[in-house]
Amino acid sequence: MADRMLTEAIGVPVKRRTDLVATSSFPLERKRIVPPSLPPNHGANASGPEAVLGSEIYEDIIDTLADMSLVMERCPSAFYGQNEESLRMQFLIPLNGTFTGQASGETFNGSGKTDIMIKHEGRILFVAECKFWKGPKSLHDTIDQLLGYLTYRETKAAILLFNRGRDFSALLSKVPETAQSHPQFVRMEKYDRSPGFRCILRHPRDTGRFTTVTILAFDVPQEPPAA
Repeated sequence: MADRMLTEAIGVPVKRRTDLVATSSFPLERKRIVPPSLPPNHGANASGPEAVLGSEIYEDIIDTLADMSLVMERCPSAFYGQNEESLRMQFLIPLNGTFTGQASGETFNGSGKTDIMIKHEGRILFVAECKFWKGPKSLHDTIDQLLGYLTYRETKAAILLFNRGRDFSALLSKVPETAQSHPQFVRMEKYDRSPGFRCILRHPRDTGRFTTVTILAFDVPQEPPAA
C-alpha cells in the first residue's frame, strides 16, 4: 500500500502499450492445429487419408516466426552471442505458446536432424531449418538440406536465415537469386512481409510434388547493447 501511495504521489503516467507484437501476448486458448485429411493420392500412402497442414495455420506459423524480428529489435540483449541452437529455442517459445496439437502440449519440437518440426499422428506436417548466413552457397546448401528432410507428404516448410556481422541489405538482395538458381526451383510467390521471401520448390525425389518454402531473414545483434 505504501508503494502504491508513493507511485500515485509521484504522478508518473503509465499507459498500456498499443504496439505489442503477437509473440508478446498469447491467447488464453492456444490455437489447435487439426490438419485436414485428403484422399490418398500416392501408392505409398494407400493405408489411409493424407494429413496436410492447412494454408491458414501455415500463415499463422510464419507470422509468429516473422514477428520475432520485432522482438530482436526491442530486446537485443536476449539474442546477442547466441548460437543456432539457442536461437532455435527462442523461436520454439512463442510457437509452443501459441499453438497446440491434438495430443501434445508442445506441438513444436526441436528433435532429430531438423531444427523445428510439427507432427500429427507420427507424420511430419511442417519443417523449419535455422542457419546463419555465410553467403549464397550456404543458403543453397540449406535448401538442399531442407529438401532432404522432406518426404512427399510435407508440402509446407520454412528457412530461418540469421545474419550476424554481415551486410544485411546485401543478404536480402541475394536471397531471391540464390533461390531461383536452385535446381528444384519452380517459381517465386508473393510474400508481403519484409524481410522475407517465398518460393515453390519441386521435391527432388518426387517431381509431381511441390513444397512451399518461406525464407525469413533476421539480423541478429552482433554486439551487446550499450549500457
